Amino acid sequence: MVISRFLKTLMIATAGAGCITSLATNANAASLVIPSQNVPANSNYTPDSLVHLTLRSAPSFTVSENFLPSDTLSLAAEGTVDLAPPPHTTGGLVVNAAGVTVSRTFIGNNPGEVIPISTVSPNPGAKGLTIPLGSLAIGNTSLGFFKLFPANSANGLGNSTPPTTLSLLNVPLSSIFTSSGFSGLSKGTKLELRVTDTDDVPALPTSIDTGTFRVTSPKAPTSVPEPTSSLDLLAFGAFGVASLLTRKCKDSGARLRQ
Repeated sequence: MVISRFLKTLMIATAGAGCITSLATNANAASLVIPSQNVPANSNYTPDSLVHLTLRSAPSFTVSENFLPSDTLSLAAEGTVDLAPPPHTTGGLVVNAAGVTVSRTFIGNNPGEVIPISTVSPNPGAKGLTIPLGSLAIGNTSLGFFKLFPANSANGLGNSTPPTTLSLLNVPLSSIFTSSGFSGLSKGTKLELRVTDTDDVPALPTSIDTGTFRVTSPKAPTSVPEPTSSLDLLAFGAFGVASLLTRKCKDSGARLRQ
């Protein structure tokens, strides 16, 4: 806040000096806060067939203000889910919030891999769907659902011991809600948190899924009041710098006219 006031004062003071002086800072983006909550494995959505969304409830929250695509999201997700738990299979299908396998699966995947829905679902709607099974998603039936964590090396892809606590820090909303024409989130929008799955493998219905992702948001930093003397000092300094810039600009103009 002090720095922004200093720069604003400096820019106003030098506006008439005749120099092209560019001094700017990026305004702090607003941050979407997701309330801490548990996301059970069977509060899922099935992108190859959305028929079950109306049948299963999921953790949700309401957006408290308007957000731009350039505003940000920060959160952490801890835990794993098992989409094929024993005794239904031998080995299970345990993944972290990015959909990265954390142990060998019953279909032969090693830790550090992903299982795209298109490789396991017989539903024609699964064709071309690369979103990993078990990945944590955010959205609603109007916006669609979008995975929160990318399946990359930081989130365990290619790692024999993938992490089970993942985090996002100041990620633009446009990088999460990647649908064409996304213009931000309006105050009052209800968003849900769901686990990506397919319900088109009869032997493994989503109702048997186990495990939970614990979602938390970082606490906002506590602001410290700024001493008036500091503001006065910076303001005085701003005008001093402005005066110096003004003299330099005039001197430069005089030399050019000689």
